[in-house]
Amino acid sequence: MNKRGITLVEVVVSIGLISVVMLFLFNLLIDMQFEEDHASFSKKNQVARASIIKLIQNDFMNLNLIDAIQNKSQGRVEITLTYATLSKQIVVTQKNINYNNEEVWDIADENATFDLANISIKKINPSETCSKVDNPNTGKEENVCSKYQTIKIMIPVVTGEKENIIDDIELFYLGRTI
Repeated sequence: MNKRGITLVEVVVSIGLISVVMLFLFNLLIDMQFEEDHASFSKKNQVARASIIKLIQNDFMNLNLIDAIQNKSQGRVEITLTYATLSKQIVVTQKNINYNNEEVWDIADENATFDLANISIKKINPSETCSKVDNPNTGKEENVCSKYQTIKIMIPVVTGEKENIIDDIELFYLGRTI
């Protein structure tokens, strides 16, 4: 056994090992802090998103939606929802969505935006869903049309360079025609 004490090489090696361990611990702490901040942002973002979807869906259920029309102008898309007794608007810009000045969702993530070019409204009206059916009582062929219409509004969210279908807003209405 060496009784001369600690050599310079041993000191340098031990400082190097301690430095490596400290570097890994420091990176771990930074990653944990980032995850905590990101999770907090995600929760706030999802709550705001759910709130505006709930408000619109409640109107779909309580008011009789007749039509949805989309207008694009100067960096924004306006979707006019015509109900039986009134009209309301969804206004979408690159960074926020506003429902009839009642609820606003601002995307706080600097990389996320609403994809204004791909906002779509798809409608299936009852007149488009008619079919010929044999009536068993009369034995004659009759034209039968659905009494329901469907309207699907899709507002995509893009994060960075790719689509993020998790955050997309998809509104669906199925209801009787007047």
